[in-house]
This record gives sequence, structure tokens and C-alpha cells, in this order.
Amino acid sequence: MNIQRWGLLLLLGWTQLAWGATDKVDAFLRAEMARNHIPGAAVAVVRDGKVIKLAAYGTANLEWNAPASTRTAFQIASGTKMFTAVLLMDLAGQGKLRLKDRVCQYIADCPPAWKDITVRQLASHTSGMKPGPVNADVSSVAVAVEAAKKVPLASAPGEKAAYGSDDFVLLTQVLEKVGGAPFQQLLRDRIFTPLGMTNSGFDQASLTEDDIVLTSDVVPERSATYQWRTDHQQQYWFVYPHYTLAAGGLFSTVTDMSKFVAALMNDKLLKPELRTAMWTPPILKDGKPSSFAVGWTVGRYRGRSEVGHSGGPALSDTVYYPDDKLAVVVLTNRNRPANDVP
Repeated sequence: MNIQRWGLLLLLGWTQLAWGATDKVDAFLRAEMARNHIPGAAVAVVRDGKVIKLAAYGTANLEWNAPASTRTAFQIASGTKMFTAVLLMDLAGQGKLRLKDRVCQYIADCPPAWKDITVRQLASHTSGMKPGPVNADVSSVAVAVEAAKKVPLASAPGEKAAYGSDDFVLLTQVLEKVGGAPFQQLLRDRIFTPLGMTNSGFDQASLTEDDIVLTSDVVPERSATYQWRTDHQQQYWFVYPHYTLAAGGLFSTVTDMSKFVAALMNDKLLKPELRTAMWTPPILKDGKPSSFAVGWTVGRYRGRSEVGHSGGPALSDTVYYPDDKLAVVVLTNRNRPANDVP
């Protein structure tokens, strides 16, 4: 997805963004879709809290030849972590927890190895927990946490960043205990409903009956997801078990995503000091800052501070430049760049 994201930013430039270059942006995206075998995509550009570009391209479902629209619900995968982070900071702003709190304040019967792990370290992938594969047979967050207690840490807390571990599973249990409601309800009550994000949610997909039956809720105007195989498209479906939803699996539209980033710019979701804390990476034990902050990636692009998250790895990309108050969201239904799959 980075090709589309950075190319779009180059076309936009860093000037007034008075959309005289709209046709060039559209042409660029269509060319990248053709080159990377991407059936459908949608883009939003938000500047100073206002949506200045909202568009969709191509096909959301190849079997029905259904066109993509700004109402199409795309799988944003790990982009979900941005929402989990905002929920965490919202609870911190209410005084219900602190990022420096020890996890063992909220999780009973912690193993001794967890005694120094903080909430911030969970949210920034610096807890030291061992990365591992998703297990579709795990029935709940509570069961997943109990299983994690039996796994030795891969490194000391705060020593290194390791993406893809059980960090967000533990974080889910913390959020639910502090927030007093299931994770999905907290997202609806604290983010989706207040912002009018009416087309964002989870499909509750699960494998049943010896892993040969896949069930899910109906997601209105959902895009199918595809992967390119040599000379043709295949439908692709990654199932996010219930216990992993804080880390990935959200479906959202480019319209809803534009509301989310605009609300961050306009201080409707978080106060500036909470936003700053969310986008401040922890310092690792070697004295270097981590590439992860609280649920967001952090870095610099052409000398500018950059925060965001991708998912898929090529299904969603959200990038925000705080100093410029500029955000770009690109959603697609193609799981990987073309050169990643033979």
C-alpha cells in the first residue's frame, strides 16, 4: 500500500491543497490499481479537520461486478489498533487508568515475569511478550490471557519492540475491566456512535464444525477481499478470532475513516495532551525511541512528523501529519502488492 500512499502525497504536495490536481490524483490511483491488480479502492484526504477529497474507484465485488463507493466497507485489518489506542487514551483521560500502570493491577494471578509490564508497553508492543500465530480455537479473551501466562517472555519489558504478540489481547482485558463493558461496545459507545460512524464494525467471523464452516454476520456493502495468483484473482478471507479484535478485523468505509481522522484533528475525540501522549514512542533500554507509540506507528517523512497505521499489509493505510494537519486514508480490497504473490 505504501506505493499508493506516498504517490498520493507527492501528487498532493505540501502547499495549499486547493484541488486543482484532483484529476492527476485519480489518474495516479487508477494506474496503481491496474499495475498492482487491485480491483477496488477508496481514498479520503482531510486537511484542517475538513474532508477535501473523498472518492472510490473500481470494483468492490468481482462476482457481482459491484462498484466500489464511499459507502463500501473495507477490511482495515491492523488499522484497528488506532481505534483501540484512542479508546485507551479516552479512558486515561477519564482517570480510569494510567499508561504507566502495571498490567498486574488489572489482571489477576499475573506470572512473576509480568510484574514490570506497563499498559504503555502493551500498547506499544514493547512488553517483551513472544510473537506468535493466531489460534482460531481460542474461545475468548480470558482463555487467551490464561494461555499467555504460560509462555515465557521473549525479552525483558522495554527492551525491544515486537509486533504480533499477545500485547493487545492483554490490553483488551484491561480495557474491558476499566471500561466496564465488552470491547466492541466500548468502541461503539465512545467512538463510532458519537462520530456518526454508522458503517464501521466487526463481522464476528468464526470457523466452526472442525474448521470447515465459516460463518459471519452480514456487513452492509462489504467489499470482498482478493489476492492475485499469477494471472487471476482469488477471494481471500482472513478470520480474526474474537480475542484478537482489538488488534485487527474492523470493517470501515472511507467516509467513516474520514470522520475519525477529522475528529482527531478537531479535538473531538481526545484533548491535545492525550493525543500527544498517544503519539509519543517509549524509549527502549538502549536509549532509542521505539517505532511504535500507543497503538500507532511513528516516524518522519521528508522532515515531518508522521503517525498512522497500515493493515493487511495492503488493505488499509492511514497516515497523518500533525504539524500540517493533513491526513490521507487509502483502502483497497487487494491483500498484497502484486509482486508479493507468485
